[in-house]
Amino acid sequence: MGIFRKTKEEWFDLGGKHIDNGDFDKAVEAYHKALEIDNQDQKVWFNLGLSYHALEMLDDAYESFDMSTTIQPDYAEAFLQKGRVLSDQEKYRLAIKNFNKALEYGLGVGDELTANVVMADAYLAMQKFDEALPYYESALDLDDENVPALSGKAIIQYLDGEVEEALELIEEAKEIDPDDPYLAIALAFIDSLSEDENDDVEDDEDEDNSTNADSEKVKPTDKKEMKSKPSDEKNSNKPKKSFQRPENKKKESGPKGFACVAGMQEVKDILTKDIIEPLNRAEEAKKLGVSIPNGFLFFGPPGCGKTFIVRKLAEEIGYNYKEFSASDVGSKWAHETSGNIAKIFQEAADNAPTILFFDEIEALVPKRESLGSDNWRGEEINEFLTQMNNASEHKVLVIGATNKPDGIDDAIMRSGRMDKRVYIPPPDFDARKDLFRIHLDGRSQSKDINLDELAKKTDNYASSDIALIVNEAARKAFKDGLDELEQELMEYIIENTPSSLTKSKIDFYKSFMHLERK
Repeated sequence: MGIFRKTKEEWFDLGGKHIDNGDFDKAVEAYHKALEIDNQDQKVWFNLGLSYHALEMLDDAYESFDMSTTIQPDYAEAFLQKGRVLSDQEKYRLAIKNFNKALEYGLGVGDELTANVVMADAYLAMQKFDEALPYYESALDLDDENVPALSGKAIIQYLDGEVEEALELIEEAKEIDPDDPYLAIALAFIDSLSEDENDDVEDDEDEDNSTNADSEKVKPTDKKEMKSKPSDEKNSNKPKKSFQRPENKKKESGPKGFACVAGMQEVKDILTKDIIEPLNRAEEAKKLGVSIPNGFLFFGPPGCGKTFIVRKLAEEIGYNYKEFSASDVGSKWAHETSGNIAKIFQEAADNAPTILFFDEIEALVPKRESLGSDNWRGEEINEFLTQMNNASEHKVLVIGATNKPDGIDDAIMRSGRMDKRVYIPPPDFDARKDLFRIHLDGRSQSKDINLDELAKKTDNYASSDIALIVNEAARKAFKDGLDELEQELMEYIIENTPSSLTKSKIDFYKSFMHLERK
């Protein structure tokens, strides 16, 4: 069969051979050929992500793995790889969210081991040592000779003052694989701590010598009192040494807040009317007893900007922003999830003003009739609802997002909780036009690019679909040796990239329009 008539499976197999040979550029080309035939195959997207990750093209790798999980929402291995990419980008909180999903959906033993190690590494990088340790220990339960887990656990024990135990783990790791890069990192870190401690000892000796030079001036009774003091008293107030990754300071530039949001004008108007205006005209609002709503619920199809606009709202009003999913909050231990919920709301109040954003909120407060015998889940729902009551009085704004409005407990819809409920539809014509403009900005493009035509051809496309179209067009232009993006190429990609939203999906969400309370 000629090269131009290969099947998707043949291109997929060819990509695998290129990966085995370390030819990741060629693998990328092969997988793109497979996607030109069928762009809804999650395994092709997954292998494309592996290839991009190997080439350190992190944004492209993330997008590929994200497409895998969009097509197959329980694709545990793809969530694991998404997390690894996010860790490489130092987006540790989001990485942990994806690792949790990977573990939740179920991994093979090898991948489960990897997930525990990289989860622990992410917590370690965030200096959350108590959270990191259990995952290193879980990894060692699966493989007691895992050098990365031994090395990470050694760092935590050293920081906790368990020096002998830490050094024993280091020696054990050396016997297993003295050339492991994780071991090298642990050794370098512990050596740096030892040098700091030696410097402290030298400084202490200098102080002691200075004191002894004046000792003849001190009365015998004073000498006795001095000797009776604990020898480490002067060091008792020294701050504990902590593990810190080097900071990457990024220059902040470009627009912020709603200026970054394409379209969604009705949603922006609602948020401006109910949140921004009462904040900007606080005195007038106070006289009339006008307050910010207690909570907002955004519902609608996936990939249409629910999460994005909440993040931009936080920028627009200068609030602290905390984002959680059910897997971030949940625990395998009964009653612990309720405690986690209370802790989240308390920390938000302590650091107010704060936006608490709960993605996939239906997993956190599901309909009670769907719980069956899981009575403890009812306790968690009650705790969440209790914490939501009058959260605005503590300057905490709660926003939930869901793709499954039919799965949320009815109690959350009562007044004083989710006071506002807003449908987030697929982007309209003007929004799609803006999205194309934003994603094309900064890319070389011909003068024949017609944003109106592109917007017309993408009716009922999700925001994420449009981002994908522009990225795919850029990749094809690069592969074909083009200097710029052209209208014909953009239209070709659109024709070969169906919307991730079917008419039946959109109709399903429209059937919940009665829930809206603007």
